[in-house]
Amino acid sequence: MDPEVADAMTAGNEELELNAIHDFCIILTEHQQQCEREGNYVEAEMARKRLQELRTQEEKRRRDELKRRHRNEREELEGNYEAELQRFQDAWNERLEEYDAQATELDRAMRERHDVEIQEMRNKLFGSSAMRKPKFSSQLLNMRKIEQTLAHQKKYHEAHQLKVRADALERWELEKLRAENEQTCLNKEAGFRQKQAQELTALRKRIRSGREELLKTRQSDVDRLTRRFNNLQRELDTHQHLEKNKTKKNPVGTRPAQPRRKMGRTMSRSSVDAYSESPYAVR
Repeated sequence: MDPEVADAMTAGNEELELNAIHDFCIILTEHQQQCEREGNYVEAEMARKRLQELRTQEEKRRRDELKRRHRNEREELEGNYEAELQRFQDAWNERLEEYDAQATELDRAMRERHDVEIQEMRNKLFGSSAMRKPKFSSQLLNMRKIEQTLAHQKKYHEAHQLKVRADALERWELEKLRAENEQTCLNKEAGFRQKQAQELTALRKRIRSGREELLKTRQSDVDRLTRRFNNLQRELDTHQHLEKNKTKKNPVGTRPAQPRRKMGRTMSRSSVDAYSESPYAVR
């Protein structure tokens, strides 16, 4: 059976029962008054005691019923809040997991791209075609010129001795040039790596800032959800307090209004997608 239909039937049964008790109390009261007028005081006393007993029992029943209904209303409100809070937490956990997965993929893709760029740069810098054409010193060039002159003059012994010295100087100058080229390439590579590191640091900073922004939005939504629950709880407490006072003021035998406060089955859902694009969002 639909819960709302069941509540309506229960309320209807309560109204019928209250009407029956009310009518019976009126009959007893009239009977007591009639016995009093006729001088039948024994019968009047019996009617008075029965009326008092009936009122005492009914007031206790009404108090118990009111406590039960109030307890159910509080439990329903708390249950709705806990259910919505759980849905809220699940949705936000899923959103944060998606954000973290996206951030991890962005980080991995950038590091992979950096590795490819470094390898391409090293191939370009340290490749054989990238080496500078050697530029020898004037001393070495002069020694080679003299060597050739001595050879043309058939002074092979002097030419050989000079060639040995020139070859040694050439090896030294080539090694020096190679070392300078290598250091230049290493400096360029270090500068490029530093630029890549700055790019990766900036990405990770944006990722952290974006996640912090998400957490702030999440906490703001939690606070709003909690405030709404507290307001509903205070409103319910006020209503139940007024209902208790009204019950105390209405003696059995009257027909007091029975306001039924129907709490919503679910509280309105708060948005878990409040986070919008911001300067901190990962791009």
